[in-house]
Amino acid sequence: MPAGYFDSGTGSCAGVGTYFQLRLLAKTPVVATLGTPAKPQVVRTYDLSAYCRENERVHQFDKPLKIFVYYSDSEIAGLEESQLEIFRYD
Repeated sequence: MPAGYFDSGTGSCAGVGTYFQLRLLAKTPVVATLGTPAKPQVVRTYDLSAYCRENERVHQFDKPLKIFVYYSDSEIAGLEESQLEIFRYD
């Protein structure tokens, strides 16, 4: 996320900066709980959350977010790089 990302928002979040929390999750319990996506290779699982105040989650932004995922060649060994995708579960 860009440093200082700001979302003017509406309601109680209007004019408040947005804070992001990214946590790497253990893959096995996530897949066991949520199931496997249609394309079954899961390399990593994360929880990405946004807040405008402590414990007040942000679910919509004025502008699109860009997410970059960095990985090593060994992490995607045997996979076609052009076929990598990010799946969202809400």
